[in-house]
Amino acid sequence: MVLKIIFLSLSLIGNVITRDTLMEAFYNDRVYYNLVLDNDGYVLVSSSEGVFQIVGSELKEVNGNRGYITFKNGLIVHSKFTDEEMHSRFNHLLPDYYKSFKHYSRERGAFLYLISNNSLFIYKVSDYKTYLPQLSVRAFSANSIGTYDGIFCYGKKIRIPDFTSGHILEQDSTFYICYDGLAIYRPKNDSIQLFKRDLNGEAKFGANSVGFARDIFKLNDGRFILATTKGLYILNSSFTSIEKILEEASINGAEIVHVDQQAETLVVAFCINNSFYEYSLRDDELISLAQFTKPIEDGFKTDHNNQKKYVLLTDSELFLVTDRSKDRIVFNEFSNAYSLLDYDKDAVLITTIDGAVSINLTTNKATKILSGIEFNKRAVFKTTDSIKLGTINGYVSLSIDQLKEMIRKADSLNEEERKNSLFITIITILTLVSSILIVFYFISSRRKRDVANKIDLHQVETFIANNLHQATIDSITNHFNLSLKELYELTYPNKPGKLITKKRKDMVRSLLNQDKDLVYISEITGFSVSYLKKIKSSLI
Repeated sequence: MVLKIIFLSLSLIGNVITRDTLMEAFYNDRVYYNLVLDNDGYVLVSSSEGVFQIVGSELKEVNGNRGYITFKNGLIVHSKFTDEEMHSRFNHLLPDYYKSFKHYSRERGAFLYLISNNSLFIYKVSDYKTYLPQLSVRAFSANSIGTYDGIFCYGKKIRIPDFTSGHILEQDSTFYICYDGLAIYRPKNDSIQLFKRDLNGEAKFGANSVGFARDIFKLNDGRFILATTKGLYILNSSFTSIEKILEEASINGAEIVHVDQQAETLVVAFCINNSFYEYSLRDDELISLAQFTKPIEDGFKTDHNNQKKYVLLTDSELFLVTDRSKDRIVFNEFSNAYSLLDYDKDAVLITTIDGAVSINLTTNKATKILSGIEFNKRAVFKTTDSIKLGTINGYVSLSIDQLKEMIRKADSLNEEERKNSLFITIITILTLVSSILIVFYFISSRRKRDVANKIDLHQVETFIANNLHQATIDSITNHFNLSLKELYELTYPNKPGKLITKKRKDMVRSLLNQDKDLVYISEITGFSVSYLKKIKSSLI
């Protein structure tokens, strides 16, 4: 039996920074003995069924001889034992059951190979690092990080608020923190000013309770635009008065897409639910530009060929909107999308519940990277040459050049797979020289489809339950050999990502009722401890 599993290690280099390590493959289909390097630097593994060469994460048979091996004078030498000592250096990477066993190890390039308790583990060390792996990171500014377990400004954790669920605006050495309420933190005198309704935590200014704060923008004239779960508002510079632009309840909250403060214009573009608007602060005019079938998650303005355009994201589609048109750019390339970031000319990065997707807006080409990572909504930040992406277990920091290289490698791998697939297709076509073989081919294909159609929702839910800590959409489709479309049809009306999250929360609720501690629950469910603290009260 061979399992392909992907998960994020939280503690490779301590509790502040980790070099992320992904488990590429796990083999327990035979007894594995030891690992050696051949003359070409490839890793050989001995087993109860012979010797195999490991290429990446795949095994290629070398010979059928059993037993331990060494490599001498260019030849494989078999023996009943090995002088190599086992160790425990990489136990922190192994599943709990294997952590009590010592192991053999070999490293080659970006790969790490371990044999523990006669099972073979293959890991790949990533090109990026994760910071603050114990925390669920929700927001950034140039000098701050907002998490579910506190807010850090200039590296110092402030007293209150103790979490954030919205954006942080940093301007003139002041931090405006959207945490349901609105907090203003001034590091110079260590002062914190809160605008919050005590009863339910909504943002409140004077007698006006305006919903949970999600984003804030400061205008050149000193006023502020505030986006909340009840709509979009204008605040004066002293926060003593507030007036509405548009009130409309939204679970996600209003999203500020762009604010144009040119001399002749003062316009804010924003989304609420399924609608996209422009509002002129000079003329007090609200214009509806586009309607969608799903809520808008994020967006930004782009100027191309002197034409004003907005790129807008729903949970599964990307659109280009102008004053006169709404065009769908891509769809079916991603799902459960959260945030949108323009990292290069005509290129965007979309974060989702299960990895990130790069989209080339010119060619509509989609490239998936960072698979298996659950990102947080709104937790994206870009400087001139780098980006930060918040996840439920810390944040990923990448230079723009690193990101481009990661995408290039993924594209190269996809192109190689495409060429291999094309070659196989050509060979197959050449061999189908008779009508009998053609008929056999279609019968065989139909049988395969029939097998796929026998997969039911109960089997998917059982797989999630048995792999709760590391279950992802990719792992489900790979395990059952399903396409993304087939998986969505199988779980309809639920989405696969939401189904995984629900199963995890159900387990959290069950374990809380058994008085299990949060560290244990985190290991079982894959949720970070800080996130569990946030949701604990709502699940009891």
